Amino acid sequence: MKQRFKIILGVCILAFTFSASAQLIQPKFEEAVKLEALNSEAEESMPIPYLNGESLYFVRTYIEGKSKERKKAQEVWASNRSDGNWSEPNSLFDHMNDLGNNGVIGSSKDGKTVYIFNSIQTRRKLAKGIAYTQMQSDGTWSDLKKLNIDGFEAGEGYYSFYMNPSEDILLVSMSPNDTTITEDLFVSLKDASGNWSTLKNLGKTINTNEIELSPYIADDGKTLYFSSTGHGGLGDADVFVSYRLDESWTNWSNPINLGKPINSDGFDAYFIIGNNKEVFFTSNRGQKYTEIYSTKIAEQSVMKIHDDVTAEFLYQGLPVKGATLQIMNADGDVVDEVITDELGQFKYQKINLEEEHFVQLKGDENNEYLGGKVYFLDEEGTRLKRLVMIGDGVFTDEAEDTEMIEGVFKYNELPMQDAGLIVIDENGYTLDTIYTNEKGEFRYFKMELEDDYSLDPIDVEDVKLENLDLYLTDGNGQRTTTFNFDEDRGFTPKSSDEPLATNQNNDKVVNEEVADEERVKKDNATDAKQSQAKKTEAPKSETKKPETAKSNPLTLYFNFNDWSLSTTDKTKLDGVANKMANDKNIKATLTGHTDDVGTAKINLRVSIYRVRAARAYMMEKGIAENRITIFGMGEVQPVATNKTVEGRAQNRRVEIELK
Repeated sequence: MKQRFKIILGVCILAFTFSASAQLIQPKFEEAVKLEALNSEAEESMPIPYLNGESLYFVRTYIEGKSKERKKAQEVWASNRSDGNWSEPNSLFDHMNDLGNNGVIGSSKDGKTVYIFNSIQTRRKLAKGIAYTQMQSDGTWSDLKKLNIDGFEAGEGYYSFYMNPSEDILLVSMSPNDTTITEDLFVSLKDASGNWSTLKNLGKTINTNEIELSPYIADDGKTLYFSSTGHGGLGDADVFVSYRLDESWTNWSNPINLGKPINSDGFDAYFIIGNNKEVFFTSNRGQKYTEIYSTKIAEQSVMKIHDDVTAEFLYQGLPVKGATLQIMNADGDVVDEVITDELGQFKYQKINLEEEHFVQLKGDENNEYLGGKVYFLDEEGTRLKRLVMIGDGVFTDEAEDTEMIEGVFKYNELPMQDAGLIVIDENGYTLDTIYTNEKGEFRYFKMELEDDYSLDPIDVEDVKLENLDLYLTDGNGQRTTTFNFDEDRGFTPKSSDEPLATNQNNDKVVNEEVADEERVKKDNATDAKQSQAKKTEAPKSETKKPETAKSNPLTLYFNFNDWSLSTTDKTKLDGVANKMANDKNIKATLTGHTDDVGTAKINLRVSIYRVRAARAYMMEKGIAENRITIFGMGEVQPVATNKTVEGRAQNRRVEIELK
């Protein structure tokens, strides 16, 4: 589970910035150890060490168990270490722990001033928000005192925080506005008079369109650790490190993934350093809920960030020599021109660190290289990022035009369940990793310009390669394109002339692992420029559900931008759970959908949240997780028109299929 504090519940051209030359330190770590003495059947997260790391505050979240325990929500616990052993955790703050979400977000070095966040208001404590308590001379804790941050009031959404031991830097993870359901990182600084500044967004280098959370700033005030689902990585959320380059708090080095053993294929977050060597963090690797781990910094490696950027321009797998690329600023002024060499490579040096730049191909015949790729390289020539030319000479990392690919992976005519397939483009660049379901089926979003790609299977040792069978299917599940296995490239289509499979309506289908996509689905009368315009957000007051909401037992309906389950939804799920409980052979597939209001990315996320909510409720009713398969489809499979309130209400749904 991913722990945060919750209260109620034109064409895009790549913008890139280049950092000045600097020596940066990336730590390496010993093997991580789970702190068994601190962990329980509940979920543990958000460790805050003090007294040089020999004492620890943390949050315990009650998700399962008896009703009395679940009502505790999140509580603050503490433990001390003696002779290398952690004591039995105890709840120190009875005056803070109530039926809401509570957690320590920072501590003074001596542990006598503790900063907390609480999510509800009761007669026993102040209104929800950030506060602090101090240890008094008799060993008791003072009443909570609210911390006033200009412009900050806790509202609906998810939060995570960090207050540094010097008590003058507050980092906050929260949604940047009321219409966004993902979180960005912000900072507030305390001045000499004790006043806190207005929250400032840390900027585009740190914040993505995905989730950034669990920020931690080292004692130097410059080294930032945080978790993100938007910078790529090993699993769900990974921990990254970045370095503040000036006093603006918006100019950062490119985030570096800390890798193993900090990161895993699960959810990894709340990285924090207890002393000069010891590190605490939380992870749900190999288990259902997050628990507290510790490790030590084994060594440090020096990394150099160059002000030179090296990239290569390839078309149909071959370098493009002599192409002229224009580097432009945000005003559209050309600040430099570069020409690719015989290897298709070019270099560019950024001088003004505060300036944002863009790149595109110069010339009247710039559509000659449609689908061409630009890869940014590191010192060893490793490809770090890819851009694709989508028209008018523009290179972008936004997949504007995509089609859904679906297929089946078998061995000895039996489905390859939970098999991993790495999607690789024609130049060997990894695009995505996808997994098969219990039927060996897989789905993948492909750019329409991406015709030459391969699927490289993960962990297929000790099998006879000739018995592997991978093929694409149409919307009826019929084989359309068979793949050959090549030891160098993996699975490749037998004939590049064969059509790639889509379903009957060319709909786009995605699961929880699918990355960002943008919807391009407009009326045929709309011209190309209009088709790339963003949709207008509908009012949140649109909460109408369809008249059939009570009559269809296998469809759940939702209000706009909402994934909470109504009483009617729960009644339907009770019926499904009872049927599955009586027949252990039945499995359920839950498919989430939205209307088309808002961006495709947000709608995809909302559809996933909806099926997760339904799955969680079914699991509470005793249905095992491995009997429930979920898919998030976003807005791409409407059952009614999105031009009316009634139609949109029918499209905001979760469909349940029992087999």
